Formats: sequence, C-alpha cells, structure tokens
Amino acid sequence: MVHPRVSDTQPVASILEMVLRDSCSGLTKVDEVVQTIHTELAHVSQKPLQDILRRTLLQLAHLYPQEVTTGLLQASPLCDSTARAMWKMLASEPCLADDVLKRLLLIQQKGTRQHHCEAELVCCNFVSLTGAMHEIFLVASRCCVTLLFHELFMAVILQISFSLKDLQQNWSSSGSQSREAEHHAVCSLRNAVSTTQALFHWLGGDSLVEDLKRQGAWHMLMRPKTCHTGFSMLARALCHEAPAYSTAVSKQAVTCLLQRQDYQDVGAMAVFVELLDCTDLEHVTASVLRVLQFHLYSKSLVLRRMAVRSFVKLCGRPEKAATLQSLLPDIMERLQDDDSDVRMAALTFLGNMLCLADRETAVPIALQLVEMLLPLFEDEASYVREHSVLLWRDAMEVAVSTHEKLMRKDVQTSLVPLFFHLHDKDNSVAQASQEALLGAARFLKRRQLRRLLETAQTWRVGECLLTEDSSRVEEYLHQSLPYLQNPQKPLRRAAVRFIGLAGRQLRDGHQQLQVIYNALQDTANDSSISVSSLVRQTLLILDTAVKEPPSGFRLQALCHRLRRAWRRRTPAPGDGWLCCWSHVQS
Repeated sequence: MVHPRVSDTQPVASILEMVLRDSCSGLTKVDEVVQTIHTELAHVSQKPLQDILRRTLLQLAHLYPQEVTTGLLQASPLCDSTARAMWKMLASEPCLADDVLKRLLLIQQKGTRQHHCEAELVCCNFVSLTGAMHEIFLVASRCCVTLLFHELFMAVILQISFSLKDLQQNWSSSGSQSREAEHHAVCSLRNAVSTTQALFHWLGGDSLVEDLKRQGAWHMLMRPKTCHTGFSMLARALCHEAPAYSTAVSKQAVTCLLQRQDYQDVGAMAVFVELLDCTDLEHVTASVLRVLQFHLYSKSLVLRRMAVRSFVKLCGRPEKAATLQSLLPDIMERLQDDDSDVRMAALTFLGNMLCLADRETAVPIALQLVEMLLPLFEDEASYVREHSVLLWRDAMEVAVSTHEKLMRKDVQTSLVPLFFHLHDKDNSVAQASQEALLGAARFLKRRQLRRLLETAQTWRVGECLLTEDSSRVEEYLHQSLPYLQNPQKPLRRAAVRFIGLAGRQLRDGHQQLQVIYNALQDTANDSSISVSSLVRQTLLILDTAVKEPPSGFRLQALCHRLRRAWRRRTPAPGDGWLCCWSHVQS
C-alpha cells in the first residue's frame, strides 16, 4: 500500500481508519502505514485529524506490535520530535510498552552480534533505538520496565559503548565527510547518555541522577578514556539503590562478555567487576574465567586492570577461590606488567591465594615468588613496594617449611634489599621490611640480627650483616652499589654508610677499595647536601686504604664477580650509574 503525499490529510486518515476498521489480517505493509502516519503527523495541524492518526497507530500496534516498532525506527532514523511523540503514545499503553521494549532489545541484540552492525541496524541505528527507549522510560509503567530492567541496563551501557567506538573511528579519519559523521556520532553519544539518565531517573528519581552528576558520572561517559569509570559508577549506584537487580544485571554482563565484541568488552567488564561483591556467583563459569584470563593479556590497560581486579574479588569468595588455582601462573606474569595498579592487584591476588591454595600448589608458587618479588622492592609505587615485601615474607614462610636448604640462598640474597628499605621514606614499607627481615633472621638463626630488629636498632643492622657474615661482604657490596642512585635520599644515605662499612671489611684488597672509591665519587655531586657531605667524609676515610697494596686472591674474586654482574646489566644511554666500570675493566 503506497500513500501519496497530499496536502489534504483527510483522505489519508480515512483510508487508514477504513483499513483498520474492516480487518488488518491481510495487511502486509505495516511499515509503510507507520511511515505514512509519521509523515502526516509532522504536517497535520487540525486536532481531529491528529486524533485519527494517533488512534490508528495504537490500533495497528495492538495487532502488529513488532512490525510497528520496526516501521517507526525506519520512519525516523534520527528519532525526531514526531517519532518521540509516537513512542510516548505506544508506551502509554502498558501491554504495548512491554512488546515494544522487547522488540527494541531484540533488534539491538541482533545488531551487536554482527561485527559491522548490518541488517536492521543499518536502518534502525542506535540513535533511533536510544531515542525510542528514552521516551518509553519516561512514561512506561513501572511493571513493564521492572521485568526487563537487567536487559535494559546493559542495553544502554552498550549503546554508549557503540557510540564511543563510532566517535573514535571518526576522530581517526579526515575530510568533510568524516566531520559530518563525527557530528552524527557525538549526537548519538549524547542521546545514549540521555537515555541512561532516563533509566536511572526511573530507578531513583531526580536525586539519583543529580547525585551521579555531582560524582561526574555523566561527564565521564562522554569520553573514551574515562567511560569505564563512569560505567563502574553506574553499577555501584545500581548495587546501592536496587541490589535485587544486581545478579540479573551481572548475568547479562556475562552474556555480553562471552560474545567477545571489542566495543562492548569495557562496558560489560566494568559492570561485571563492580557487581561481583553483591551478587551470587553461579553464573561465573569456566567459560567466563577463560574470558577474564584472555583479558589479562589485553593490549588495553583498562581491560588488564579490570581482569586482575575481577580475580582479586573472586578469590575473596570461598565458593570460587578453589577454581582459581590454575590461574596462578598467569597472575604471576602480571607482576611484570608496566602498570603499578596491575602489579598491585596481582600481588593482592597472589597473597590471598597463597593462604587459600592447597600445599601442593602453594609451595612451588612460593618458591618462585621469593625470587620474582625482589625487583618489586624497588617499585616506584610505595604500595607495590610494601605489598611485595609482605608477600615475600609470606612466601618465604610457606617455602622454608619444606625446602629449607633450597631457600637459604634466596633468603640470604634478600637481606641487603630488605635492610635498605628499613630506611624507606614510606613508613609502611619500612615497617613491612622490618617484619620480613625479622622473619628471615629467625629462619637463618641470626640471633644478633634478630635482637637488633626486635629492639628497633635498625641503624646497626647493616653493620651486623657485614660482621656476622664476612664471607658475603663482596656479594653484599655488589647488591648495595645500585642504591647509590636510588631516587630516595634516605636509601642513598644508607648505601653510602653501608659501602663505607664494607670498605673497612676489605682493607686487604687494594682494587676492591678502588671500585668502592670510584662508585662513591660518582655520587659526590648528589643533589642532596646531606648525601654528598656523607660521601666526601667516607671518601676521606677510604682514601688511605686505597693506597695499600692488593692482596691477590680476594681482589681477583671481587673483580670477577663485579665484571660478571655488570656485564649482565645493560645501561641506558647517558646513564651515569657507576662510572667505575671502566676502572674494573682495566
């Protein structure tokens, strides 16, 4: 049925009324009728004719709700004011609103399953979808939205995600055509955020929408770099405002995660992770864990952070902790991640799992951790330093119970780094280092060291390390040299003092002292006056010792070990670390 455009709308209205009055059982072009109604409503000014068109629309929708929904989406892809009024008319009828919302959800779901949003979404794009949902949320009955809330919540999240992806693609293009597309993408994003606001208005009224605005949630949703935070804030608001919906929404987020569509991963992951604390976990299956495991290696920092965070939350739930043991090697790899937050989350997970895992699993992991954690003692983030030291202590206690001999060397290697971090500028790191060093002293049966730590005489610990184990002075010296370049002034001061003490232990070795002397000279112009002053004092003390004759064997042993260690290090261009390297080579 084709209805020509005429200036007099009475014939069109009469035809539509007649078709619906006689019988719609044979009507095959509902979408064309809907488009005609949309066109005429936009131009008819007489109220009687408008009423006929509205009544016709409602009668047609009762008979063909799905076809009317699709037809109206096609009639106004940008969801103009006439289309919005028509959606409100449909939503005002409770039985119609339910059918219309289900159809809108189905259309969106079909589109998200296709990589380039083909088929119906080509005509019924996200602008039209979001506009329709926005109007329905404002007038639909509470019962109608309640039944579909879990699907609607994720639908608006994915509408924002899709719009953000579209916007990013347009930013990477150039030309007038792409500028027009960018404008369209921005409008789409604004509509999607507005629709989300309408859903949250339905959930908690003006106060909830305004509260989220004060927190910056709506602003964050408009930017690709902050949208994940906005999604998390929406999920937290949902959990606080209506916890009864949490599990259903979480299950819907899992459904989206399992579809493995790039543009919806961040939104689905943010909602899933945020709701883990307030949902049951029956829907977190082995398939879900595999998806989370996959995201541990994502190029997206946001996805890596959320993946590790999800495992941290899951290991805190007894019903799921046992299923996570196989993921320990994957999480251990995240200790070497470039991001401090990822490293911190990995430390938290490993600490929890070390307590929960069976002994057969825990011991091999603990043995690896004792060695792997040492580099994290020097992490730029103080919270990573603190937790790596504490996890090292726990791992040592697990491992030494069954591998005492094997662990002795690793524990000895950790003494000097732990000693230096007794002087860490962050008190929590210093306290953690004291606890870890005390545990090591107990294991090694170092009574004097243990007594000093228990009585908080940390200033004497370095001297104790050198005097109680003189055979390791050269090894301790090698470990201490990098601390001369540490960003922390207290650690540089401690390194100067410790190296000075080590020099006294090596008085019979001329060239060893020359190595120390040159290393200290490299620090003589330290930015800190207190450090540079201490360096000059130490150099004066060692100056006489440098002129003494070498003793042979210990000299060769020290030089050999230093050469071997320094060759393994690849200095950065312009790195001023240890200019004594040239002296050692000569």
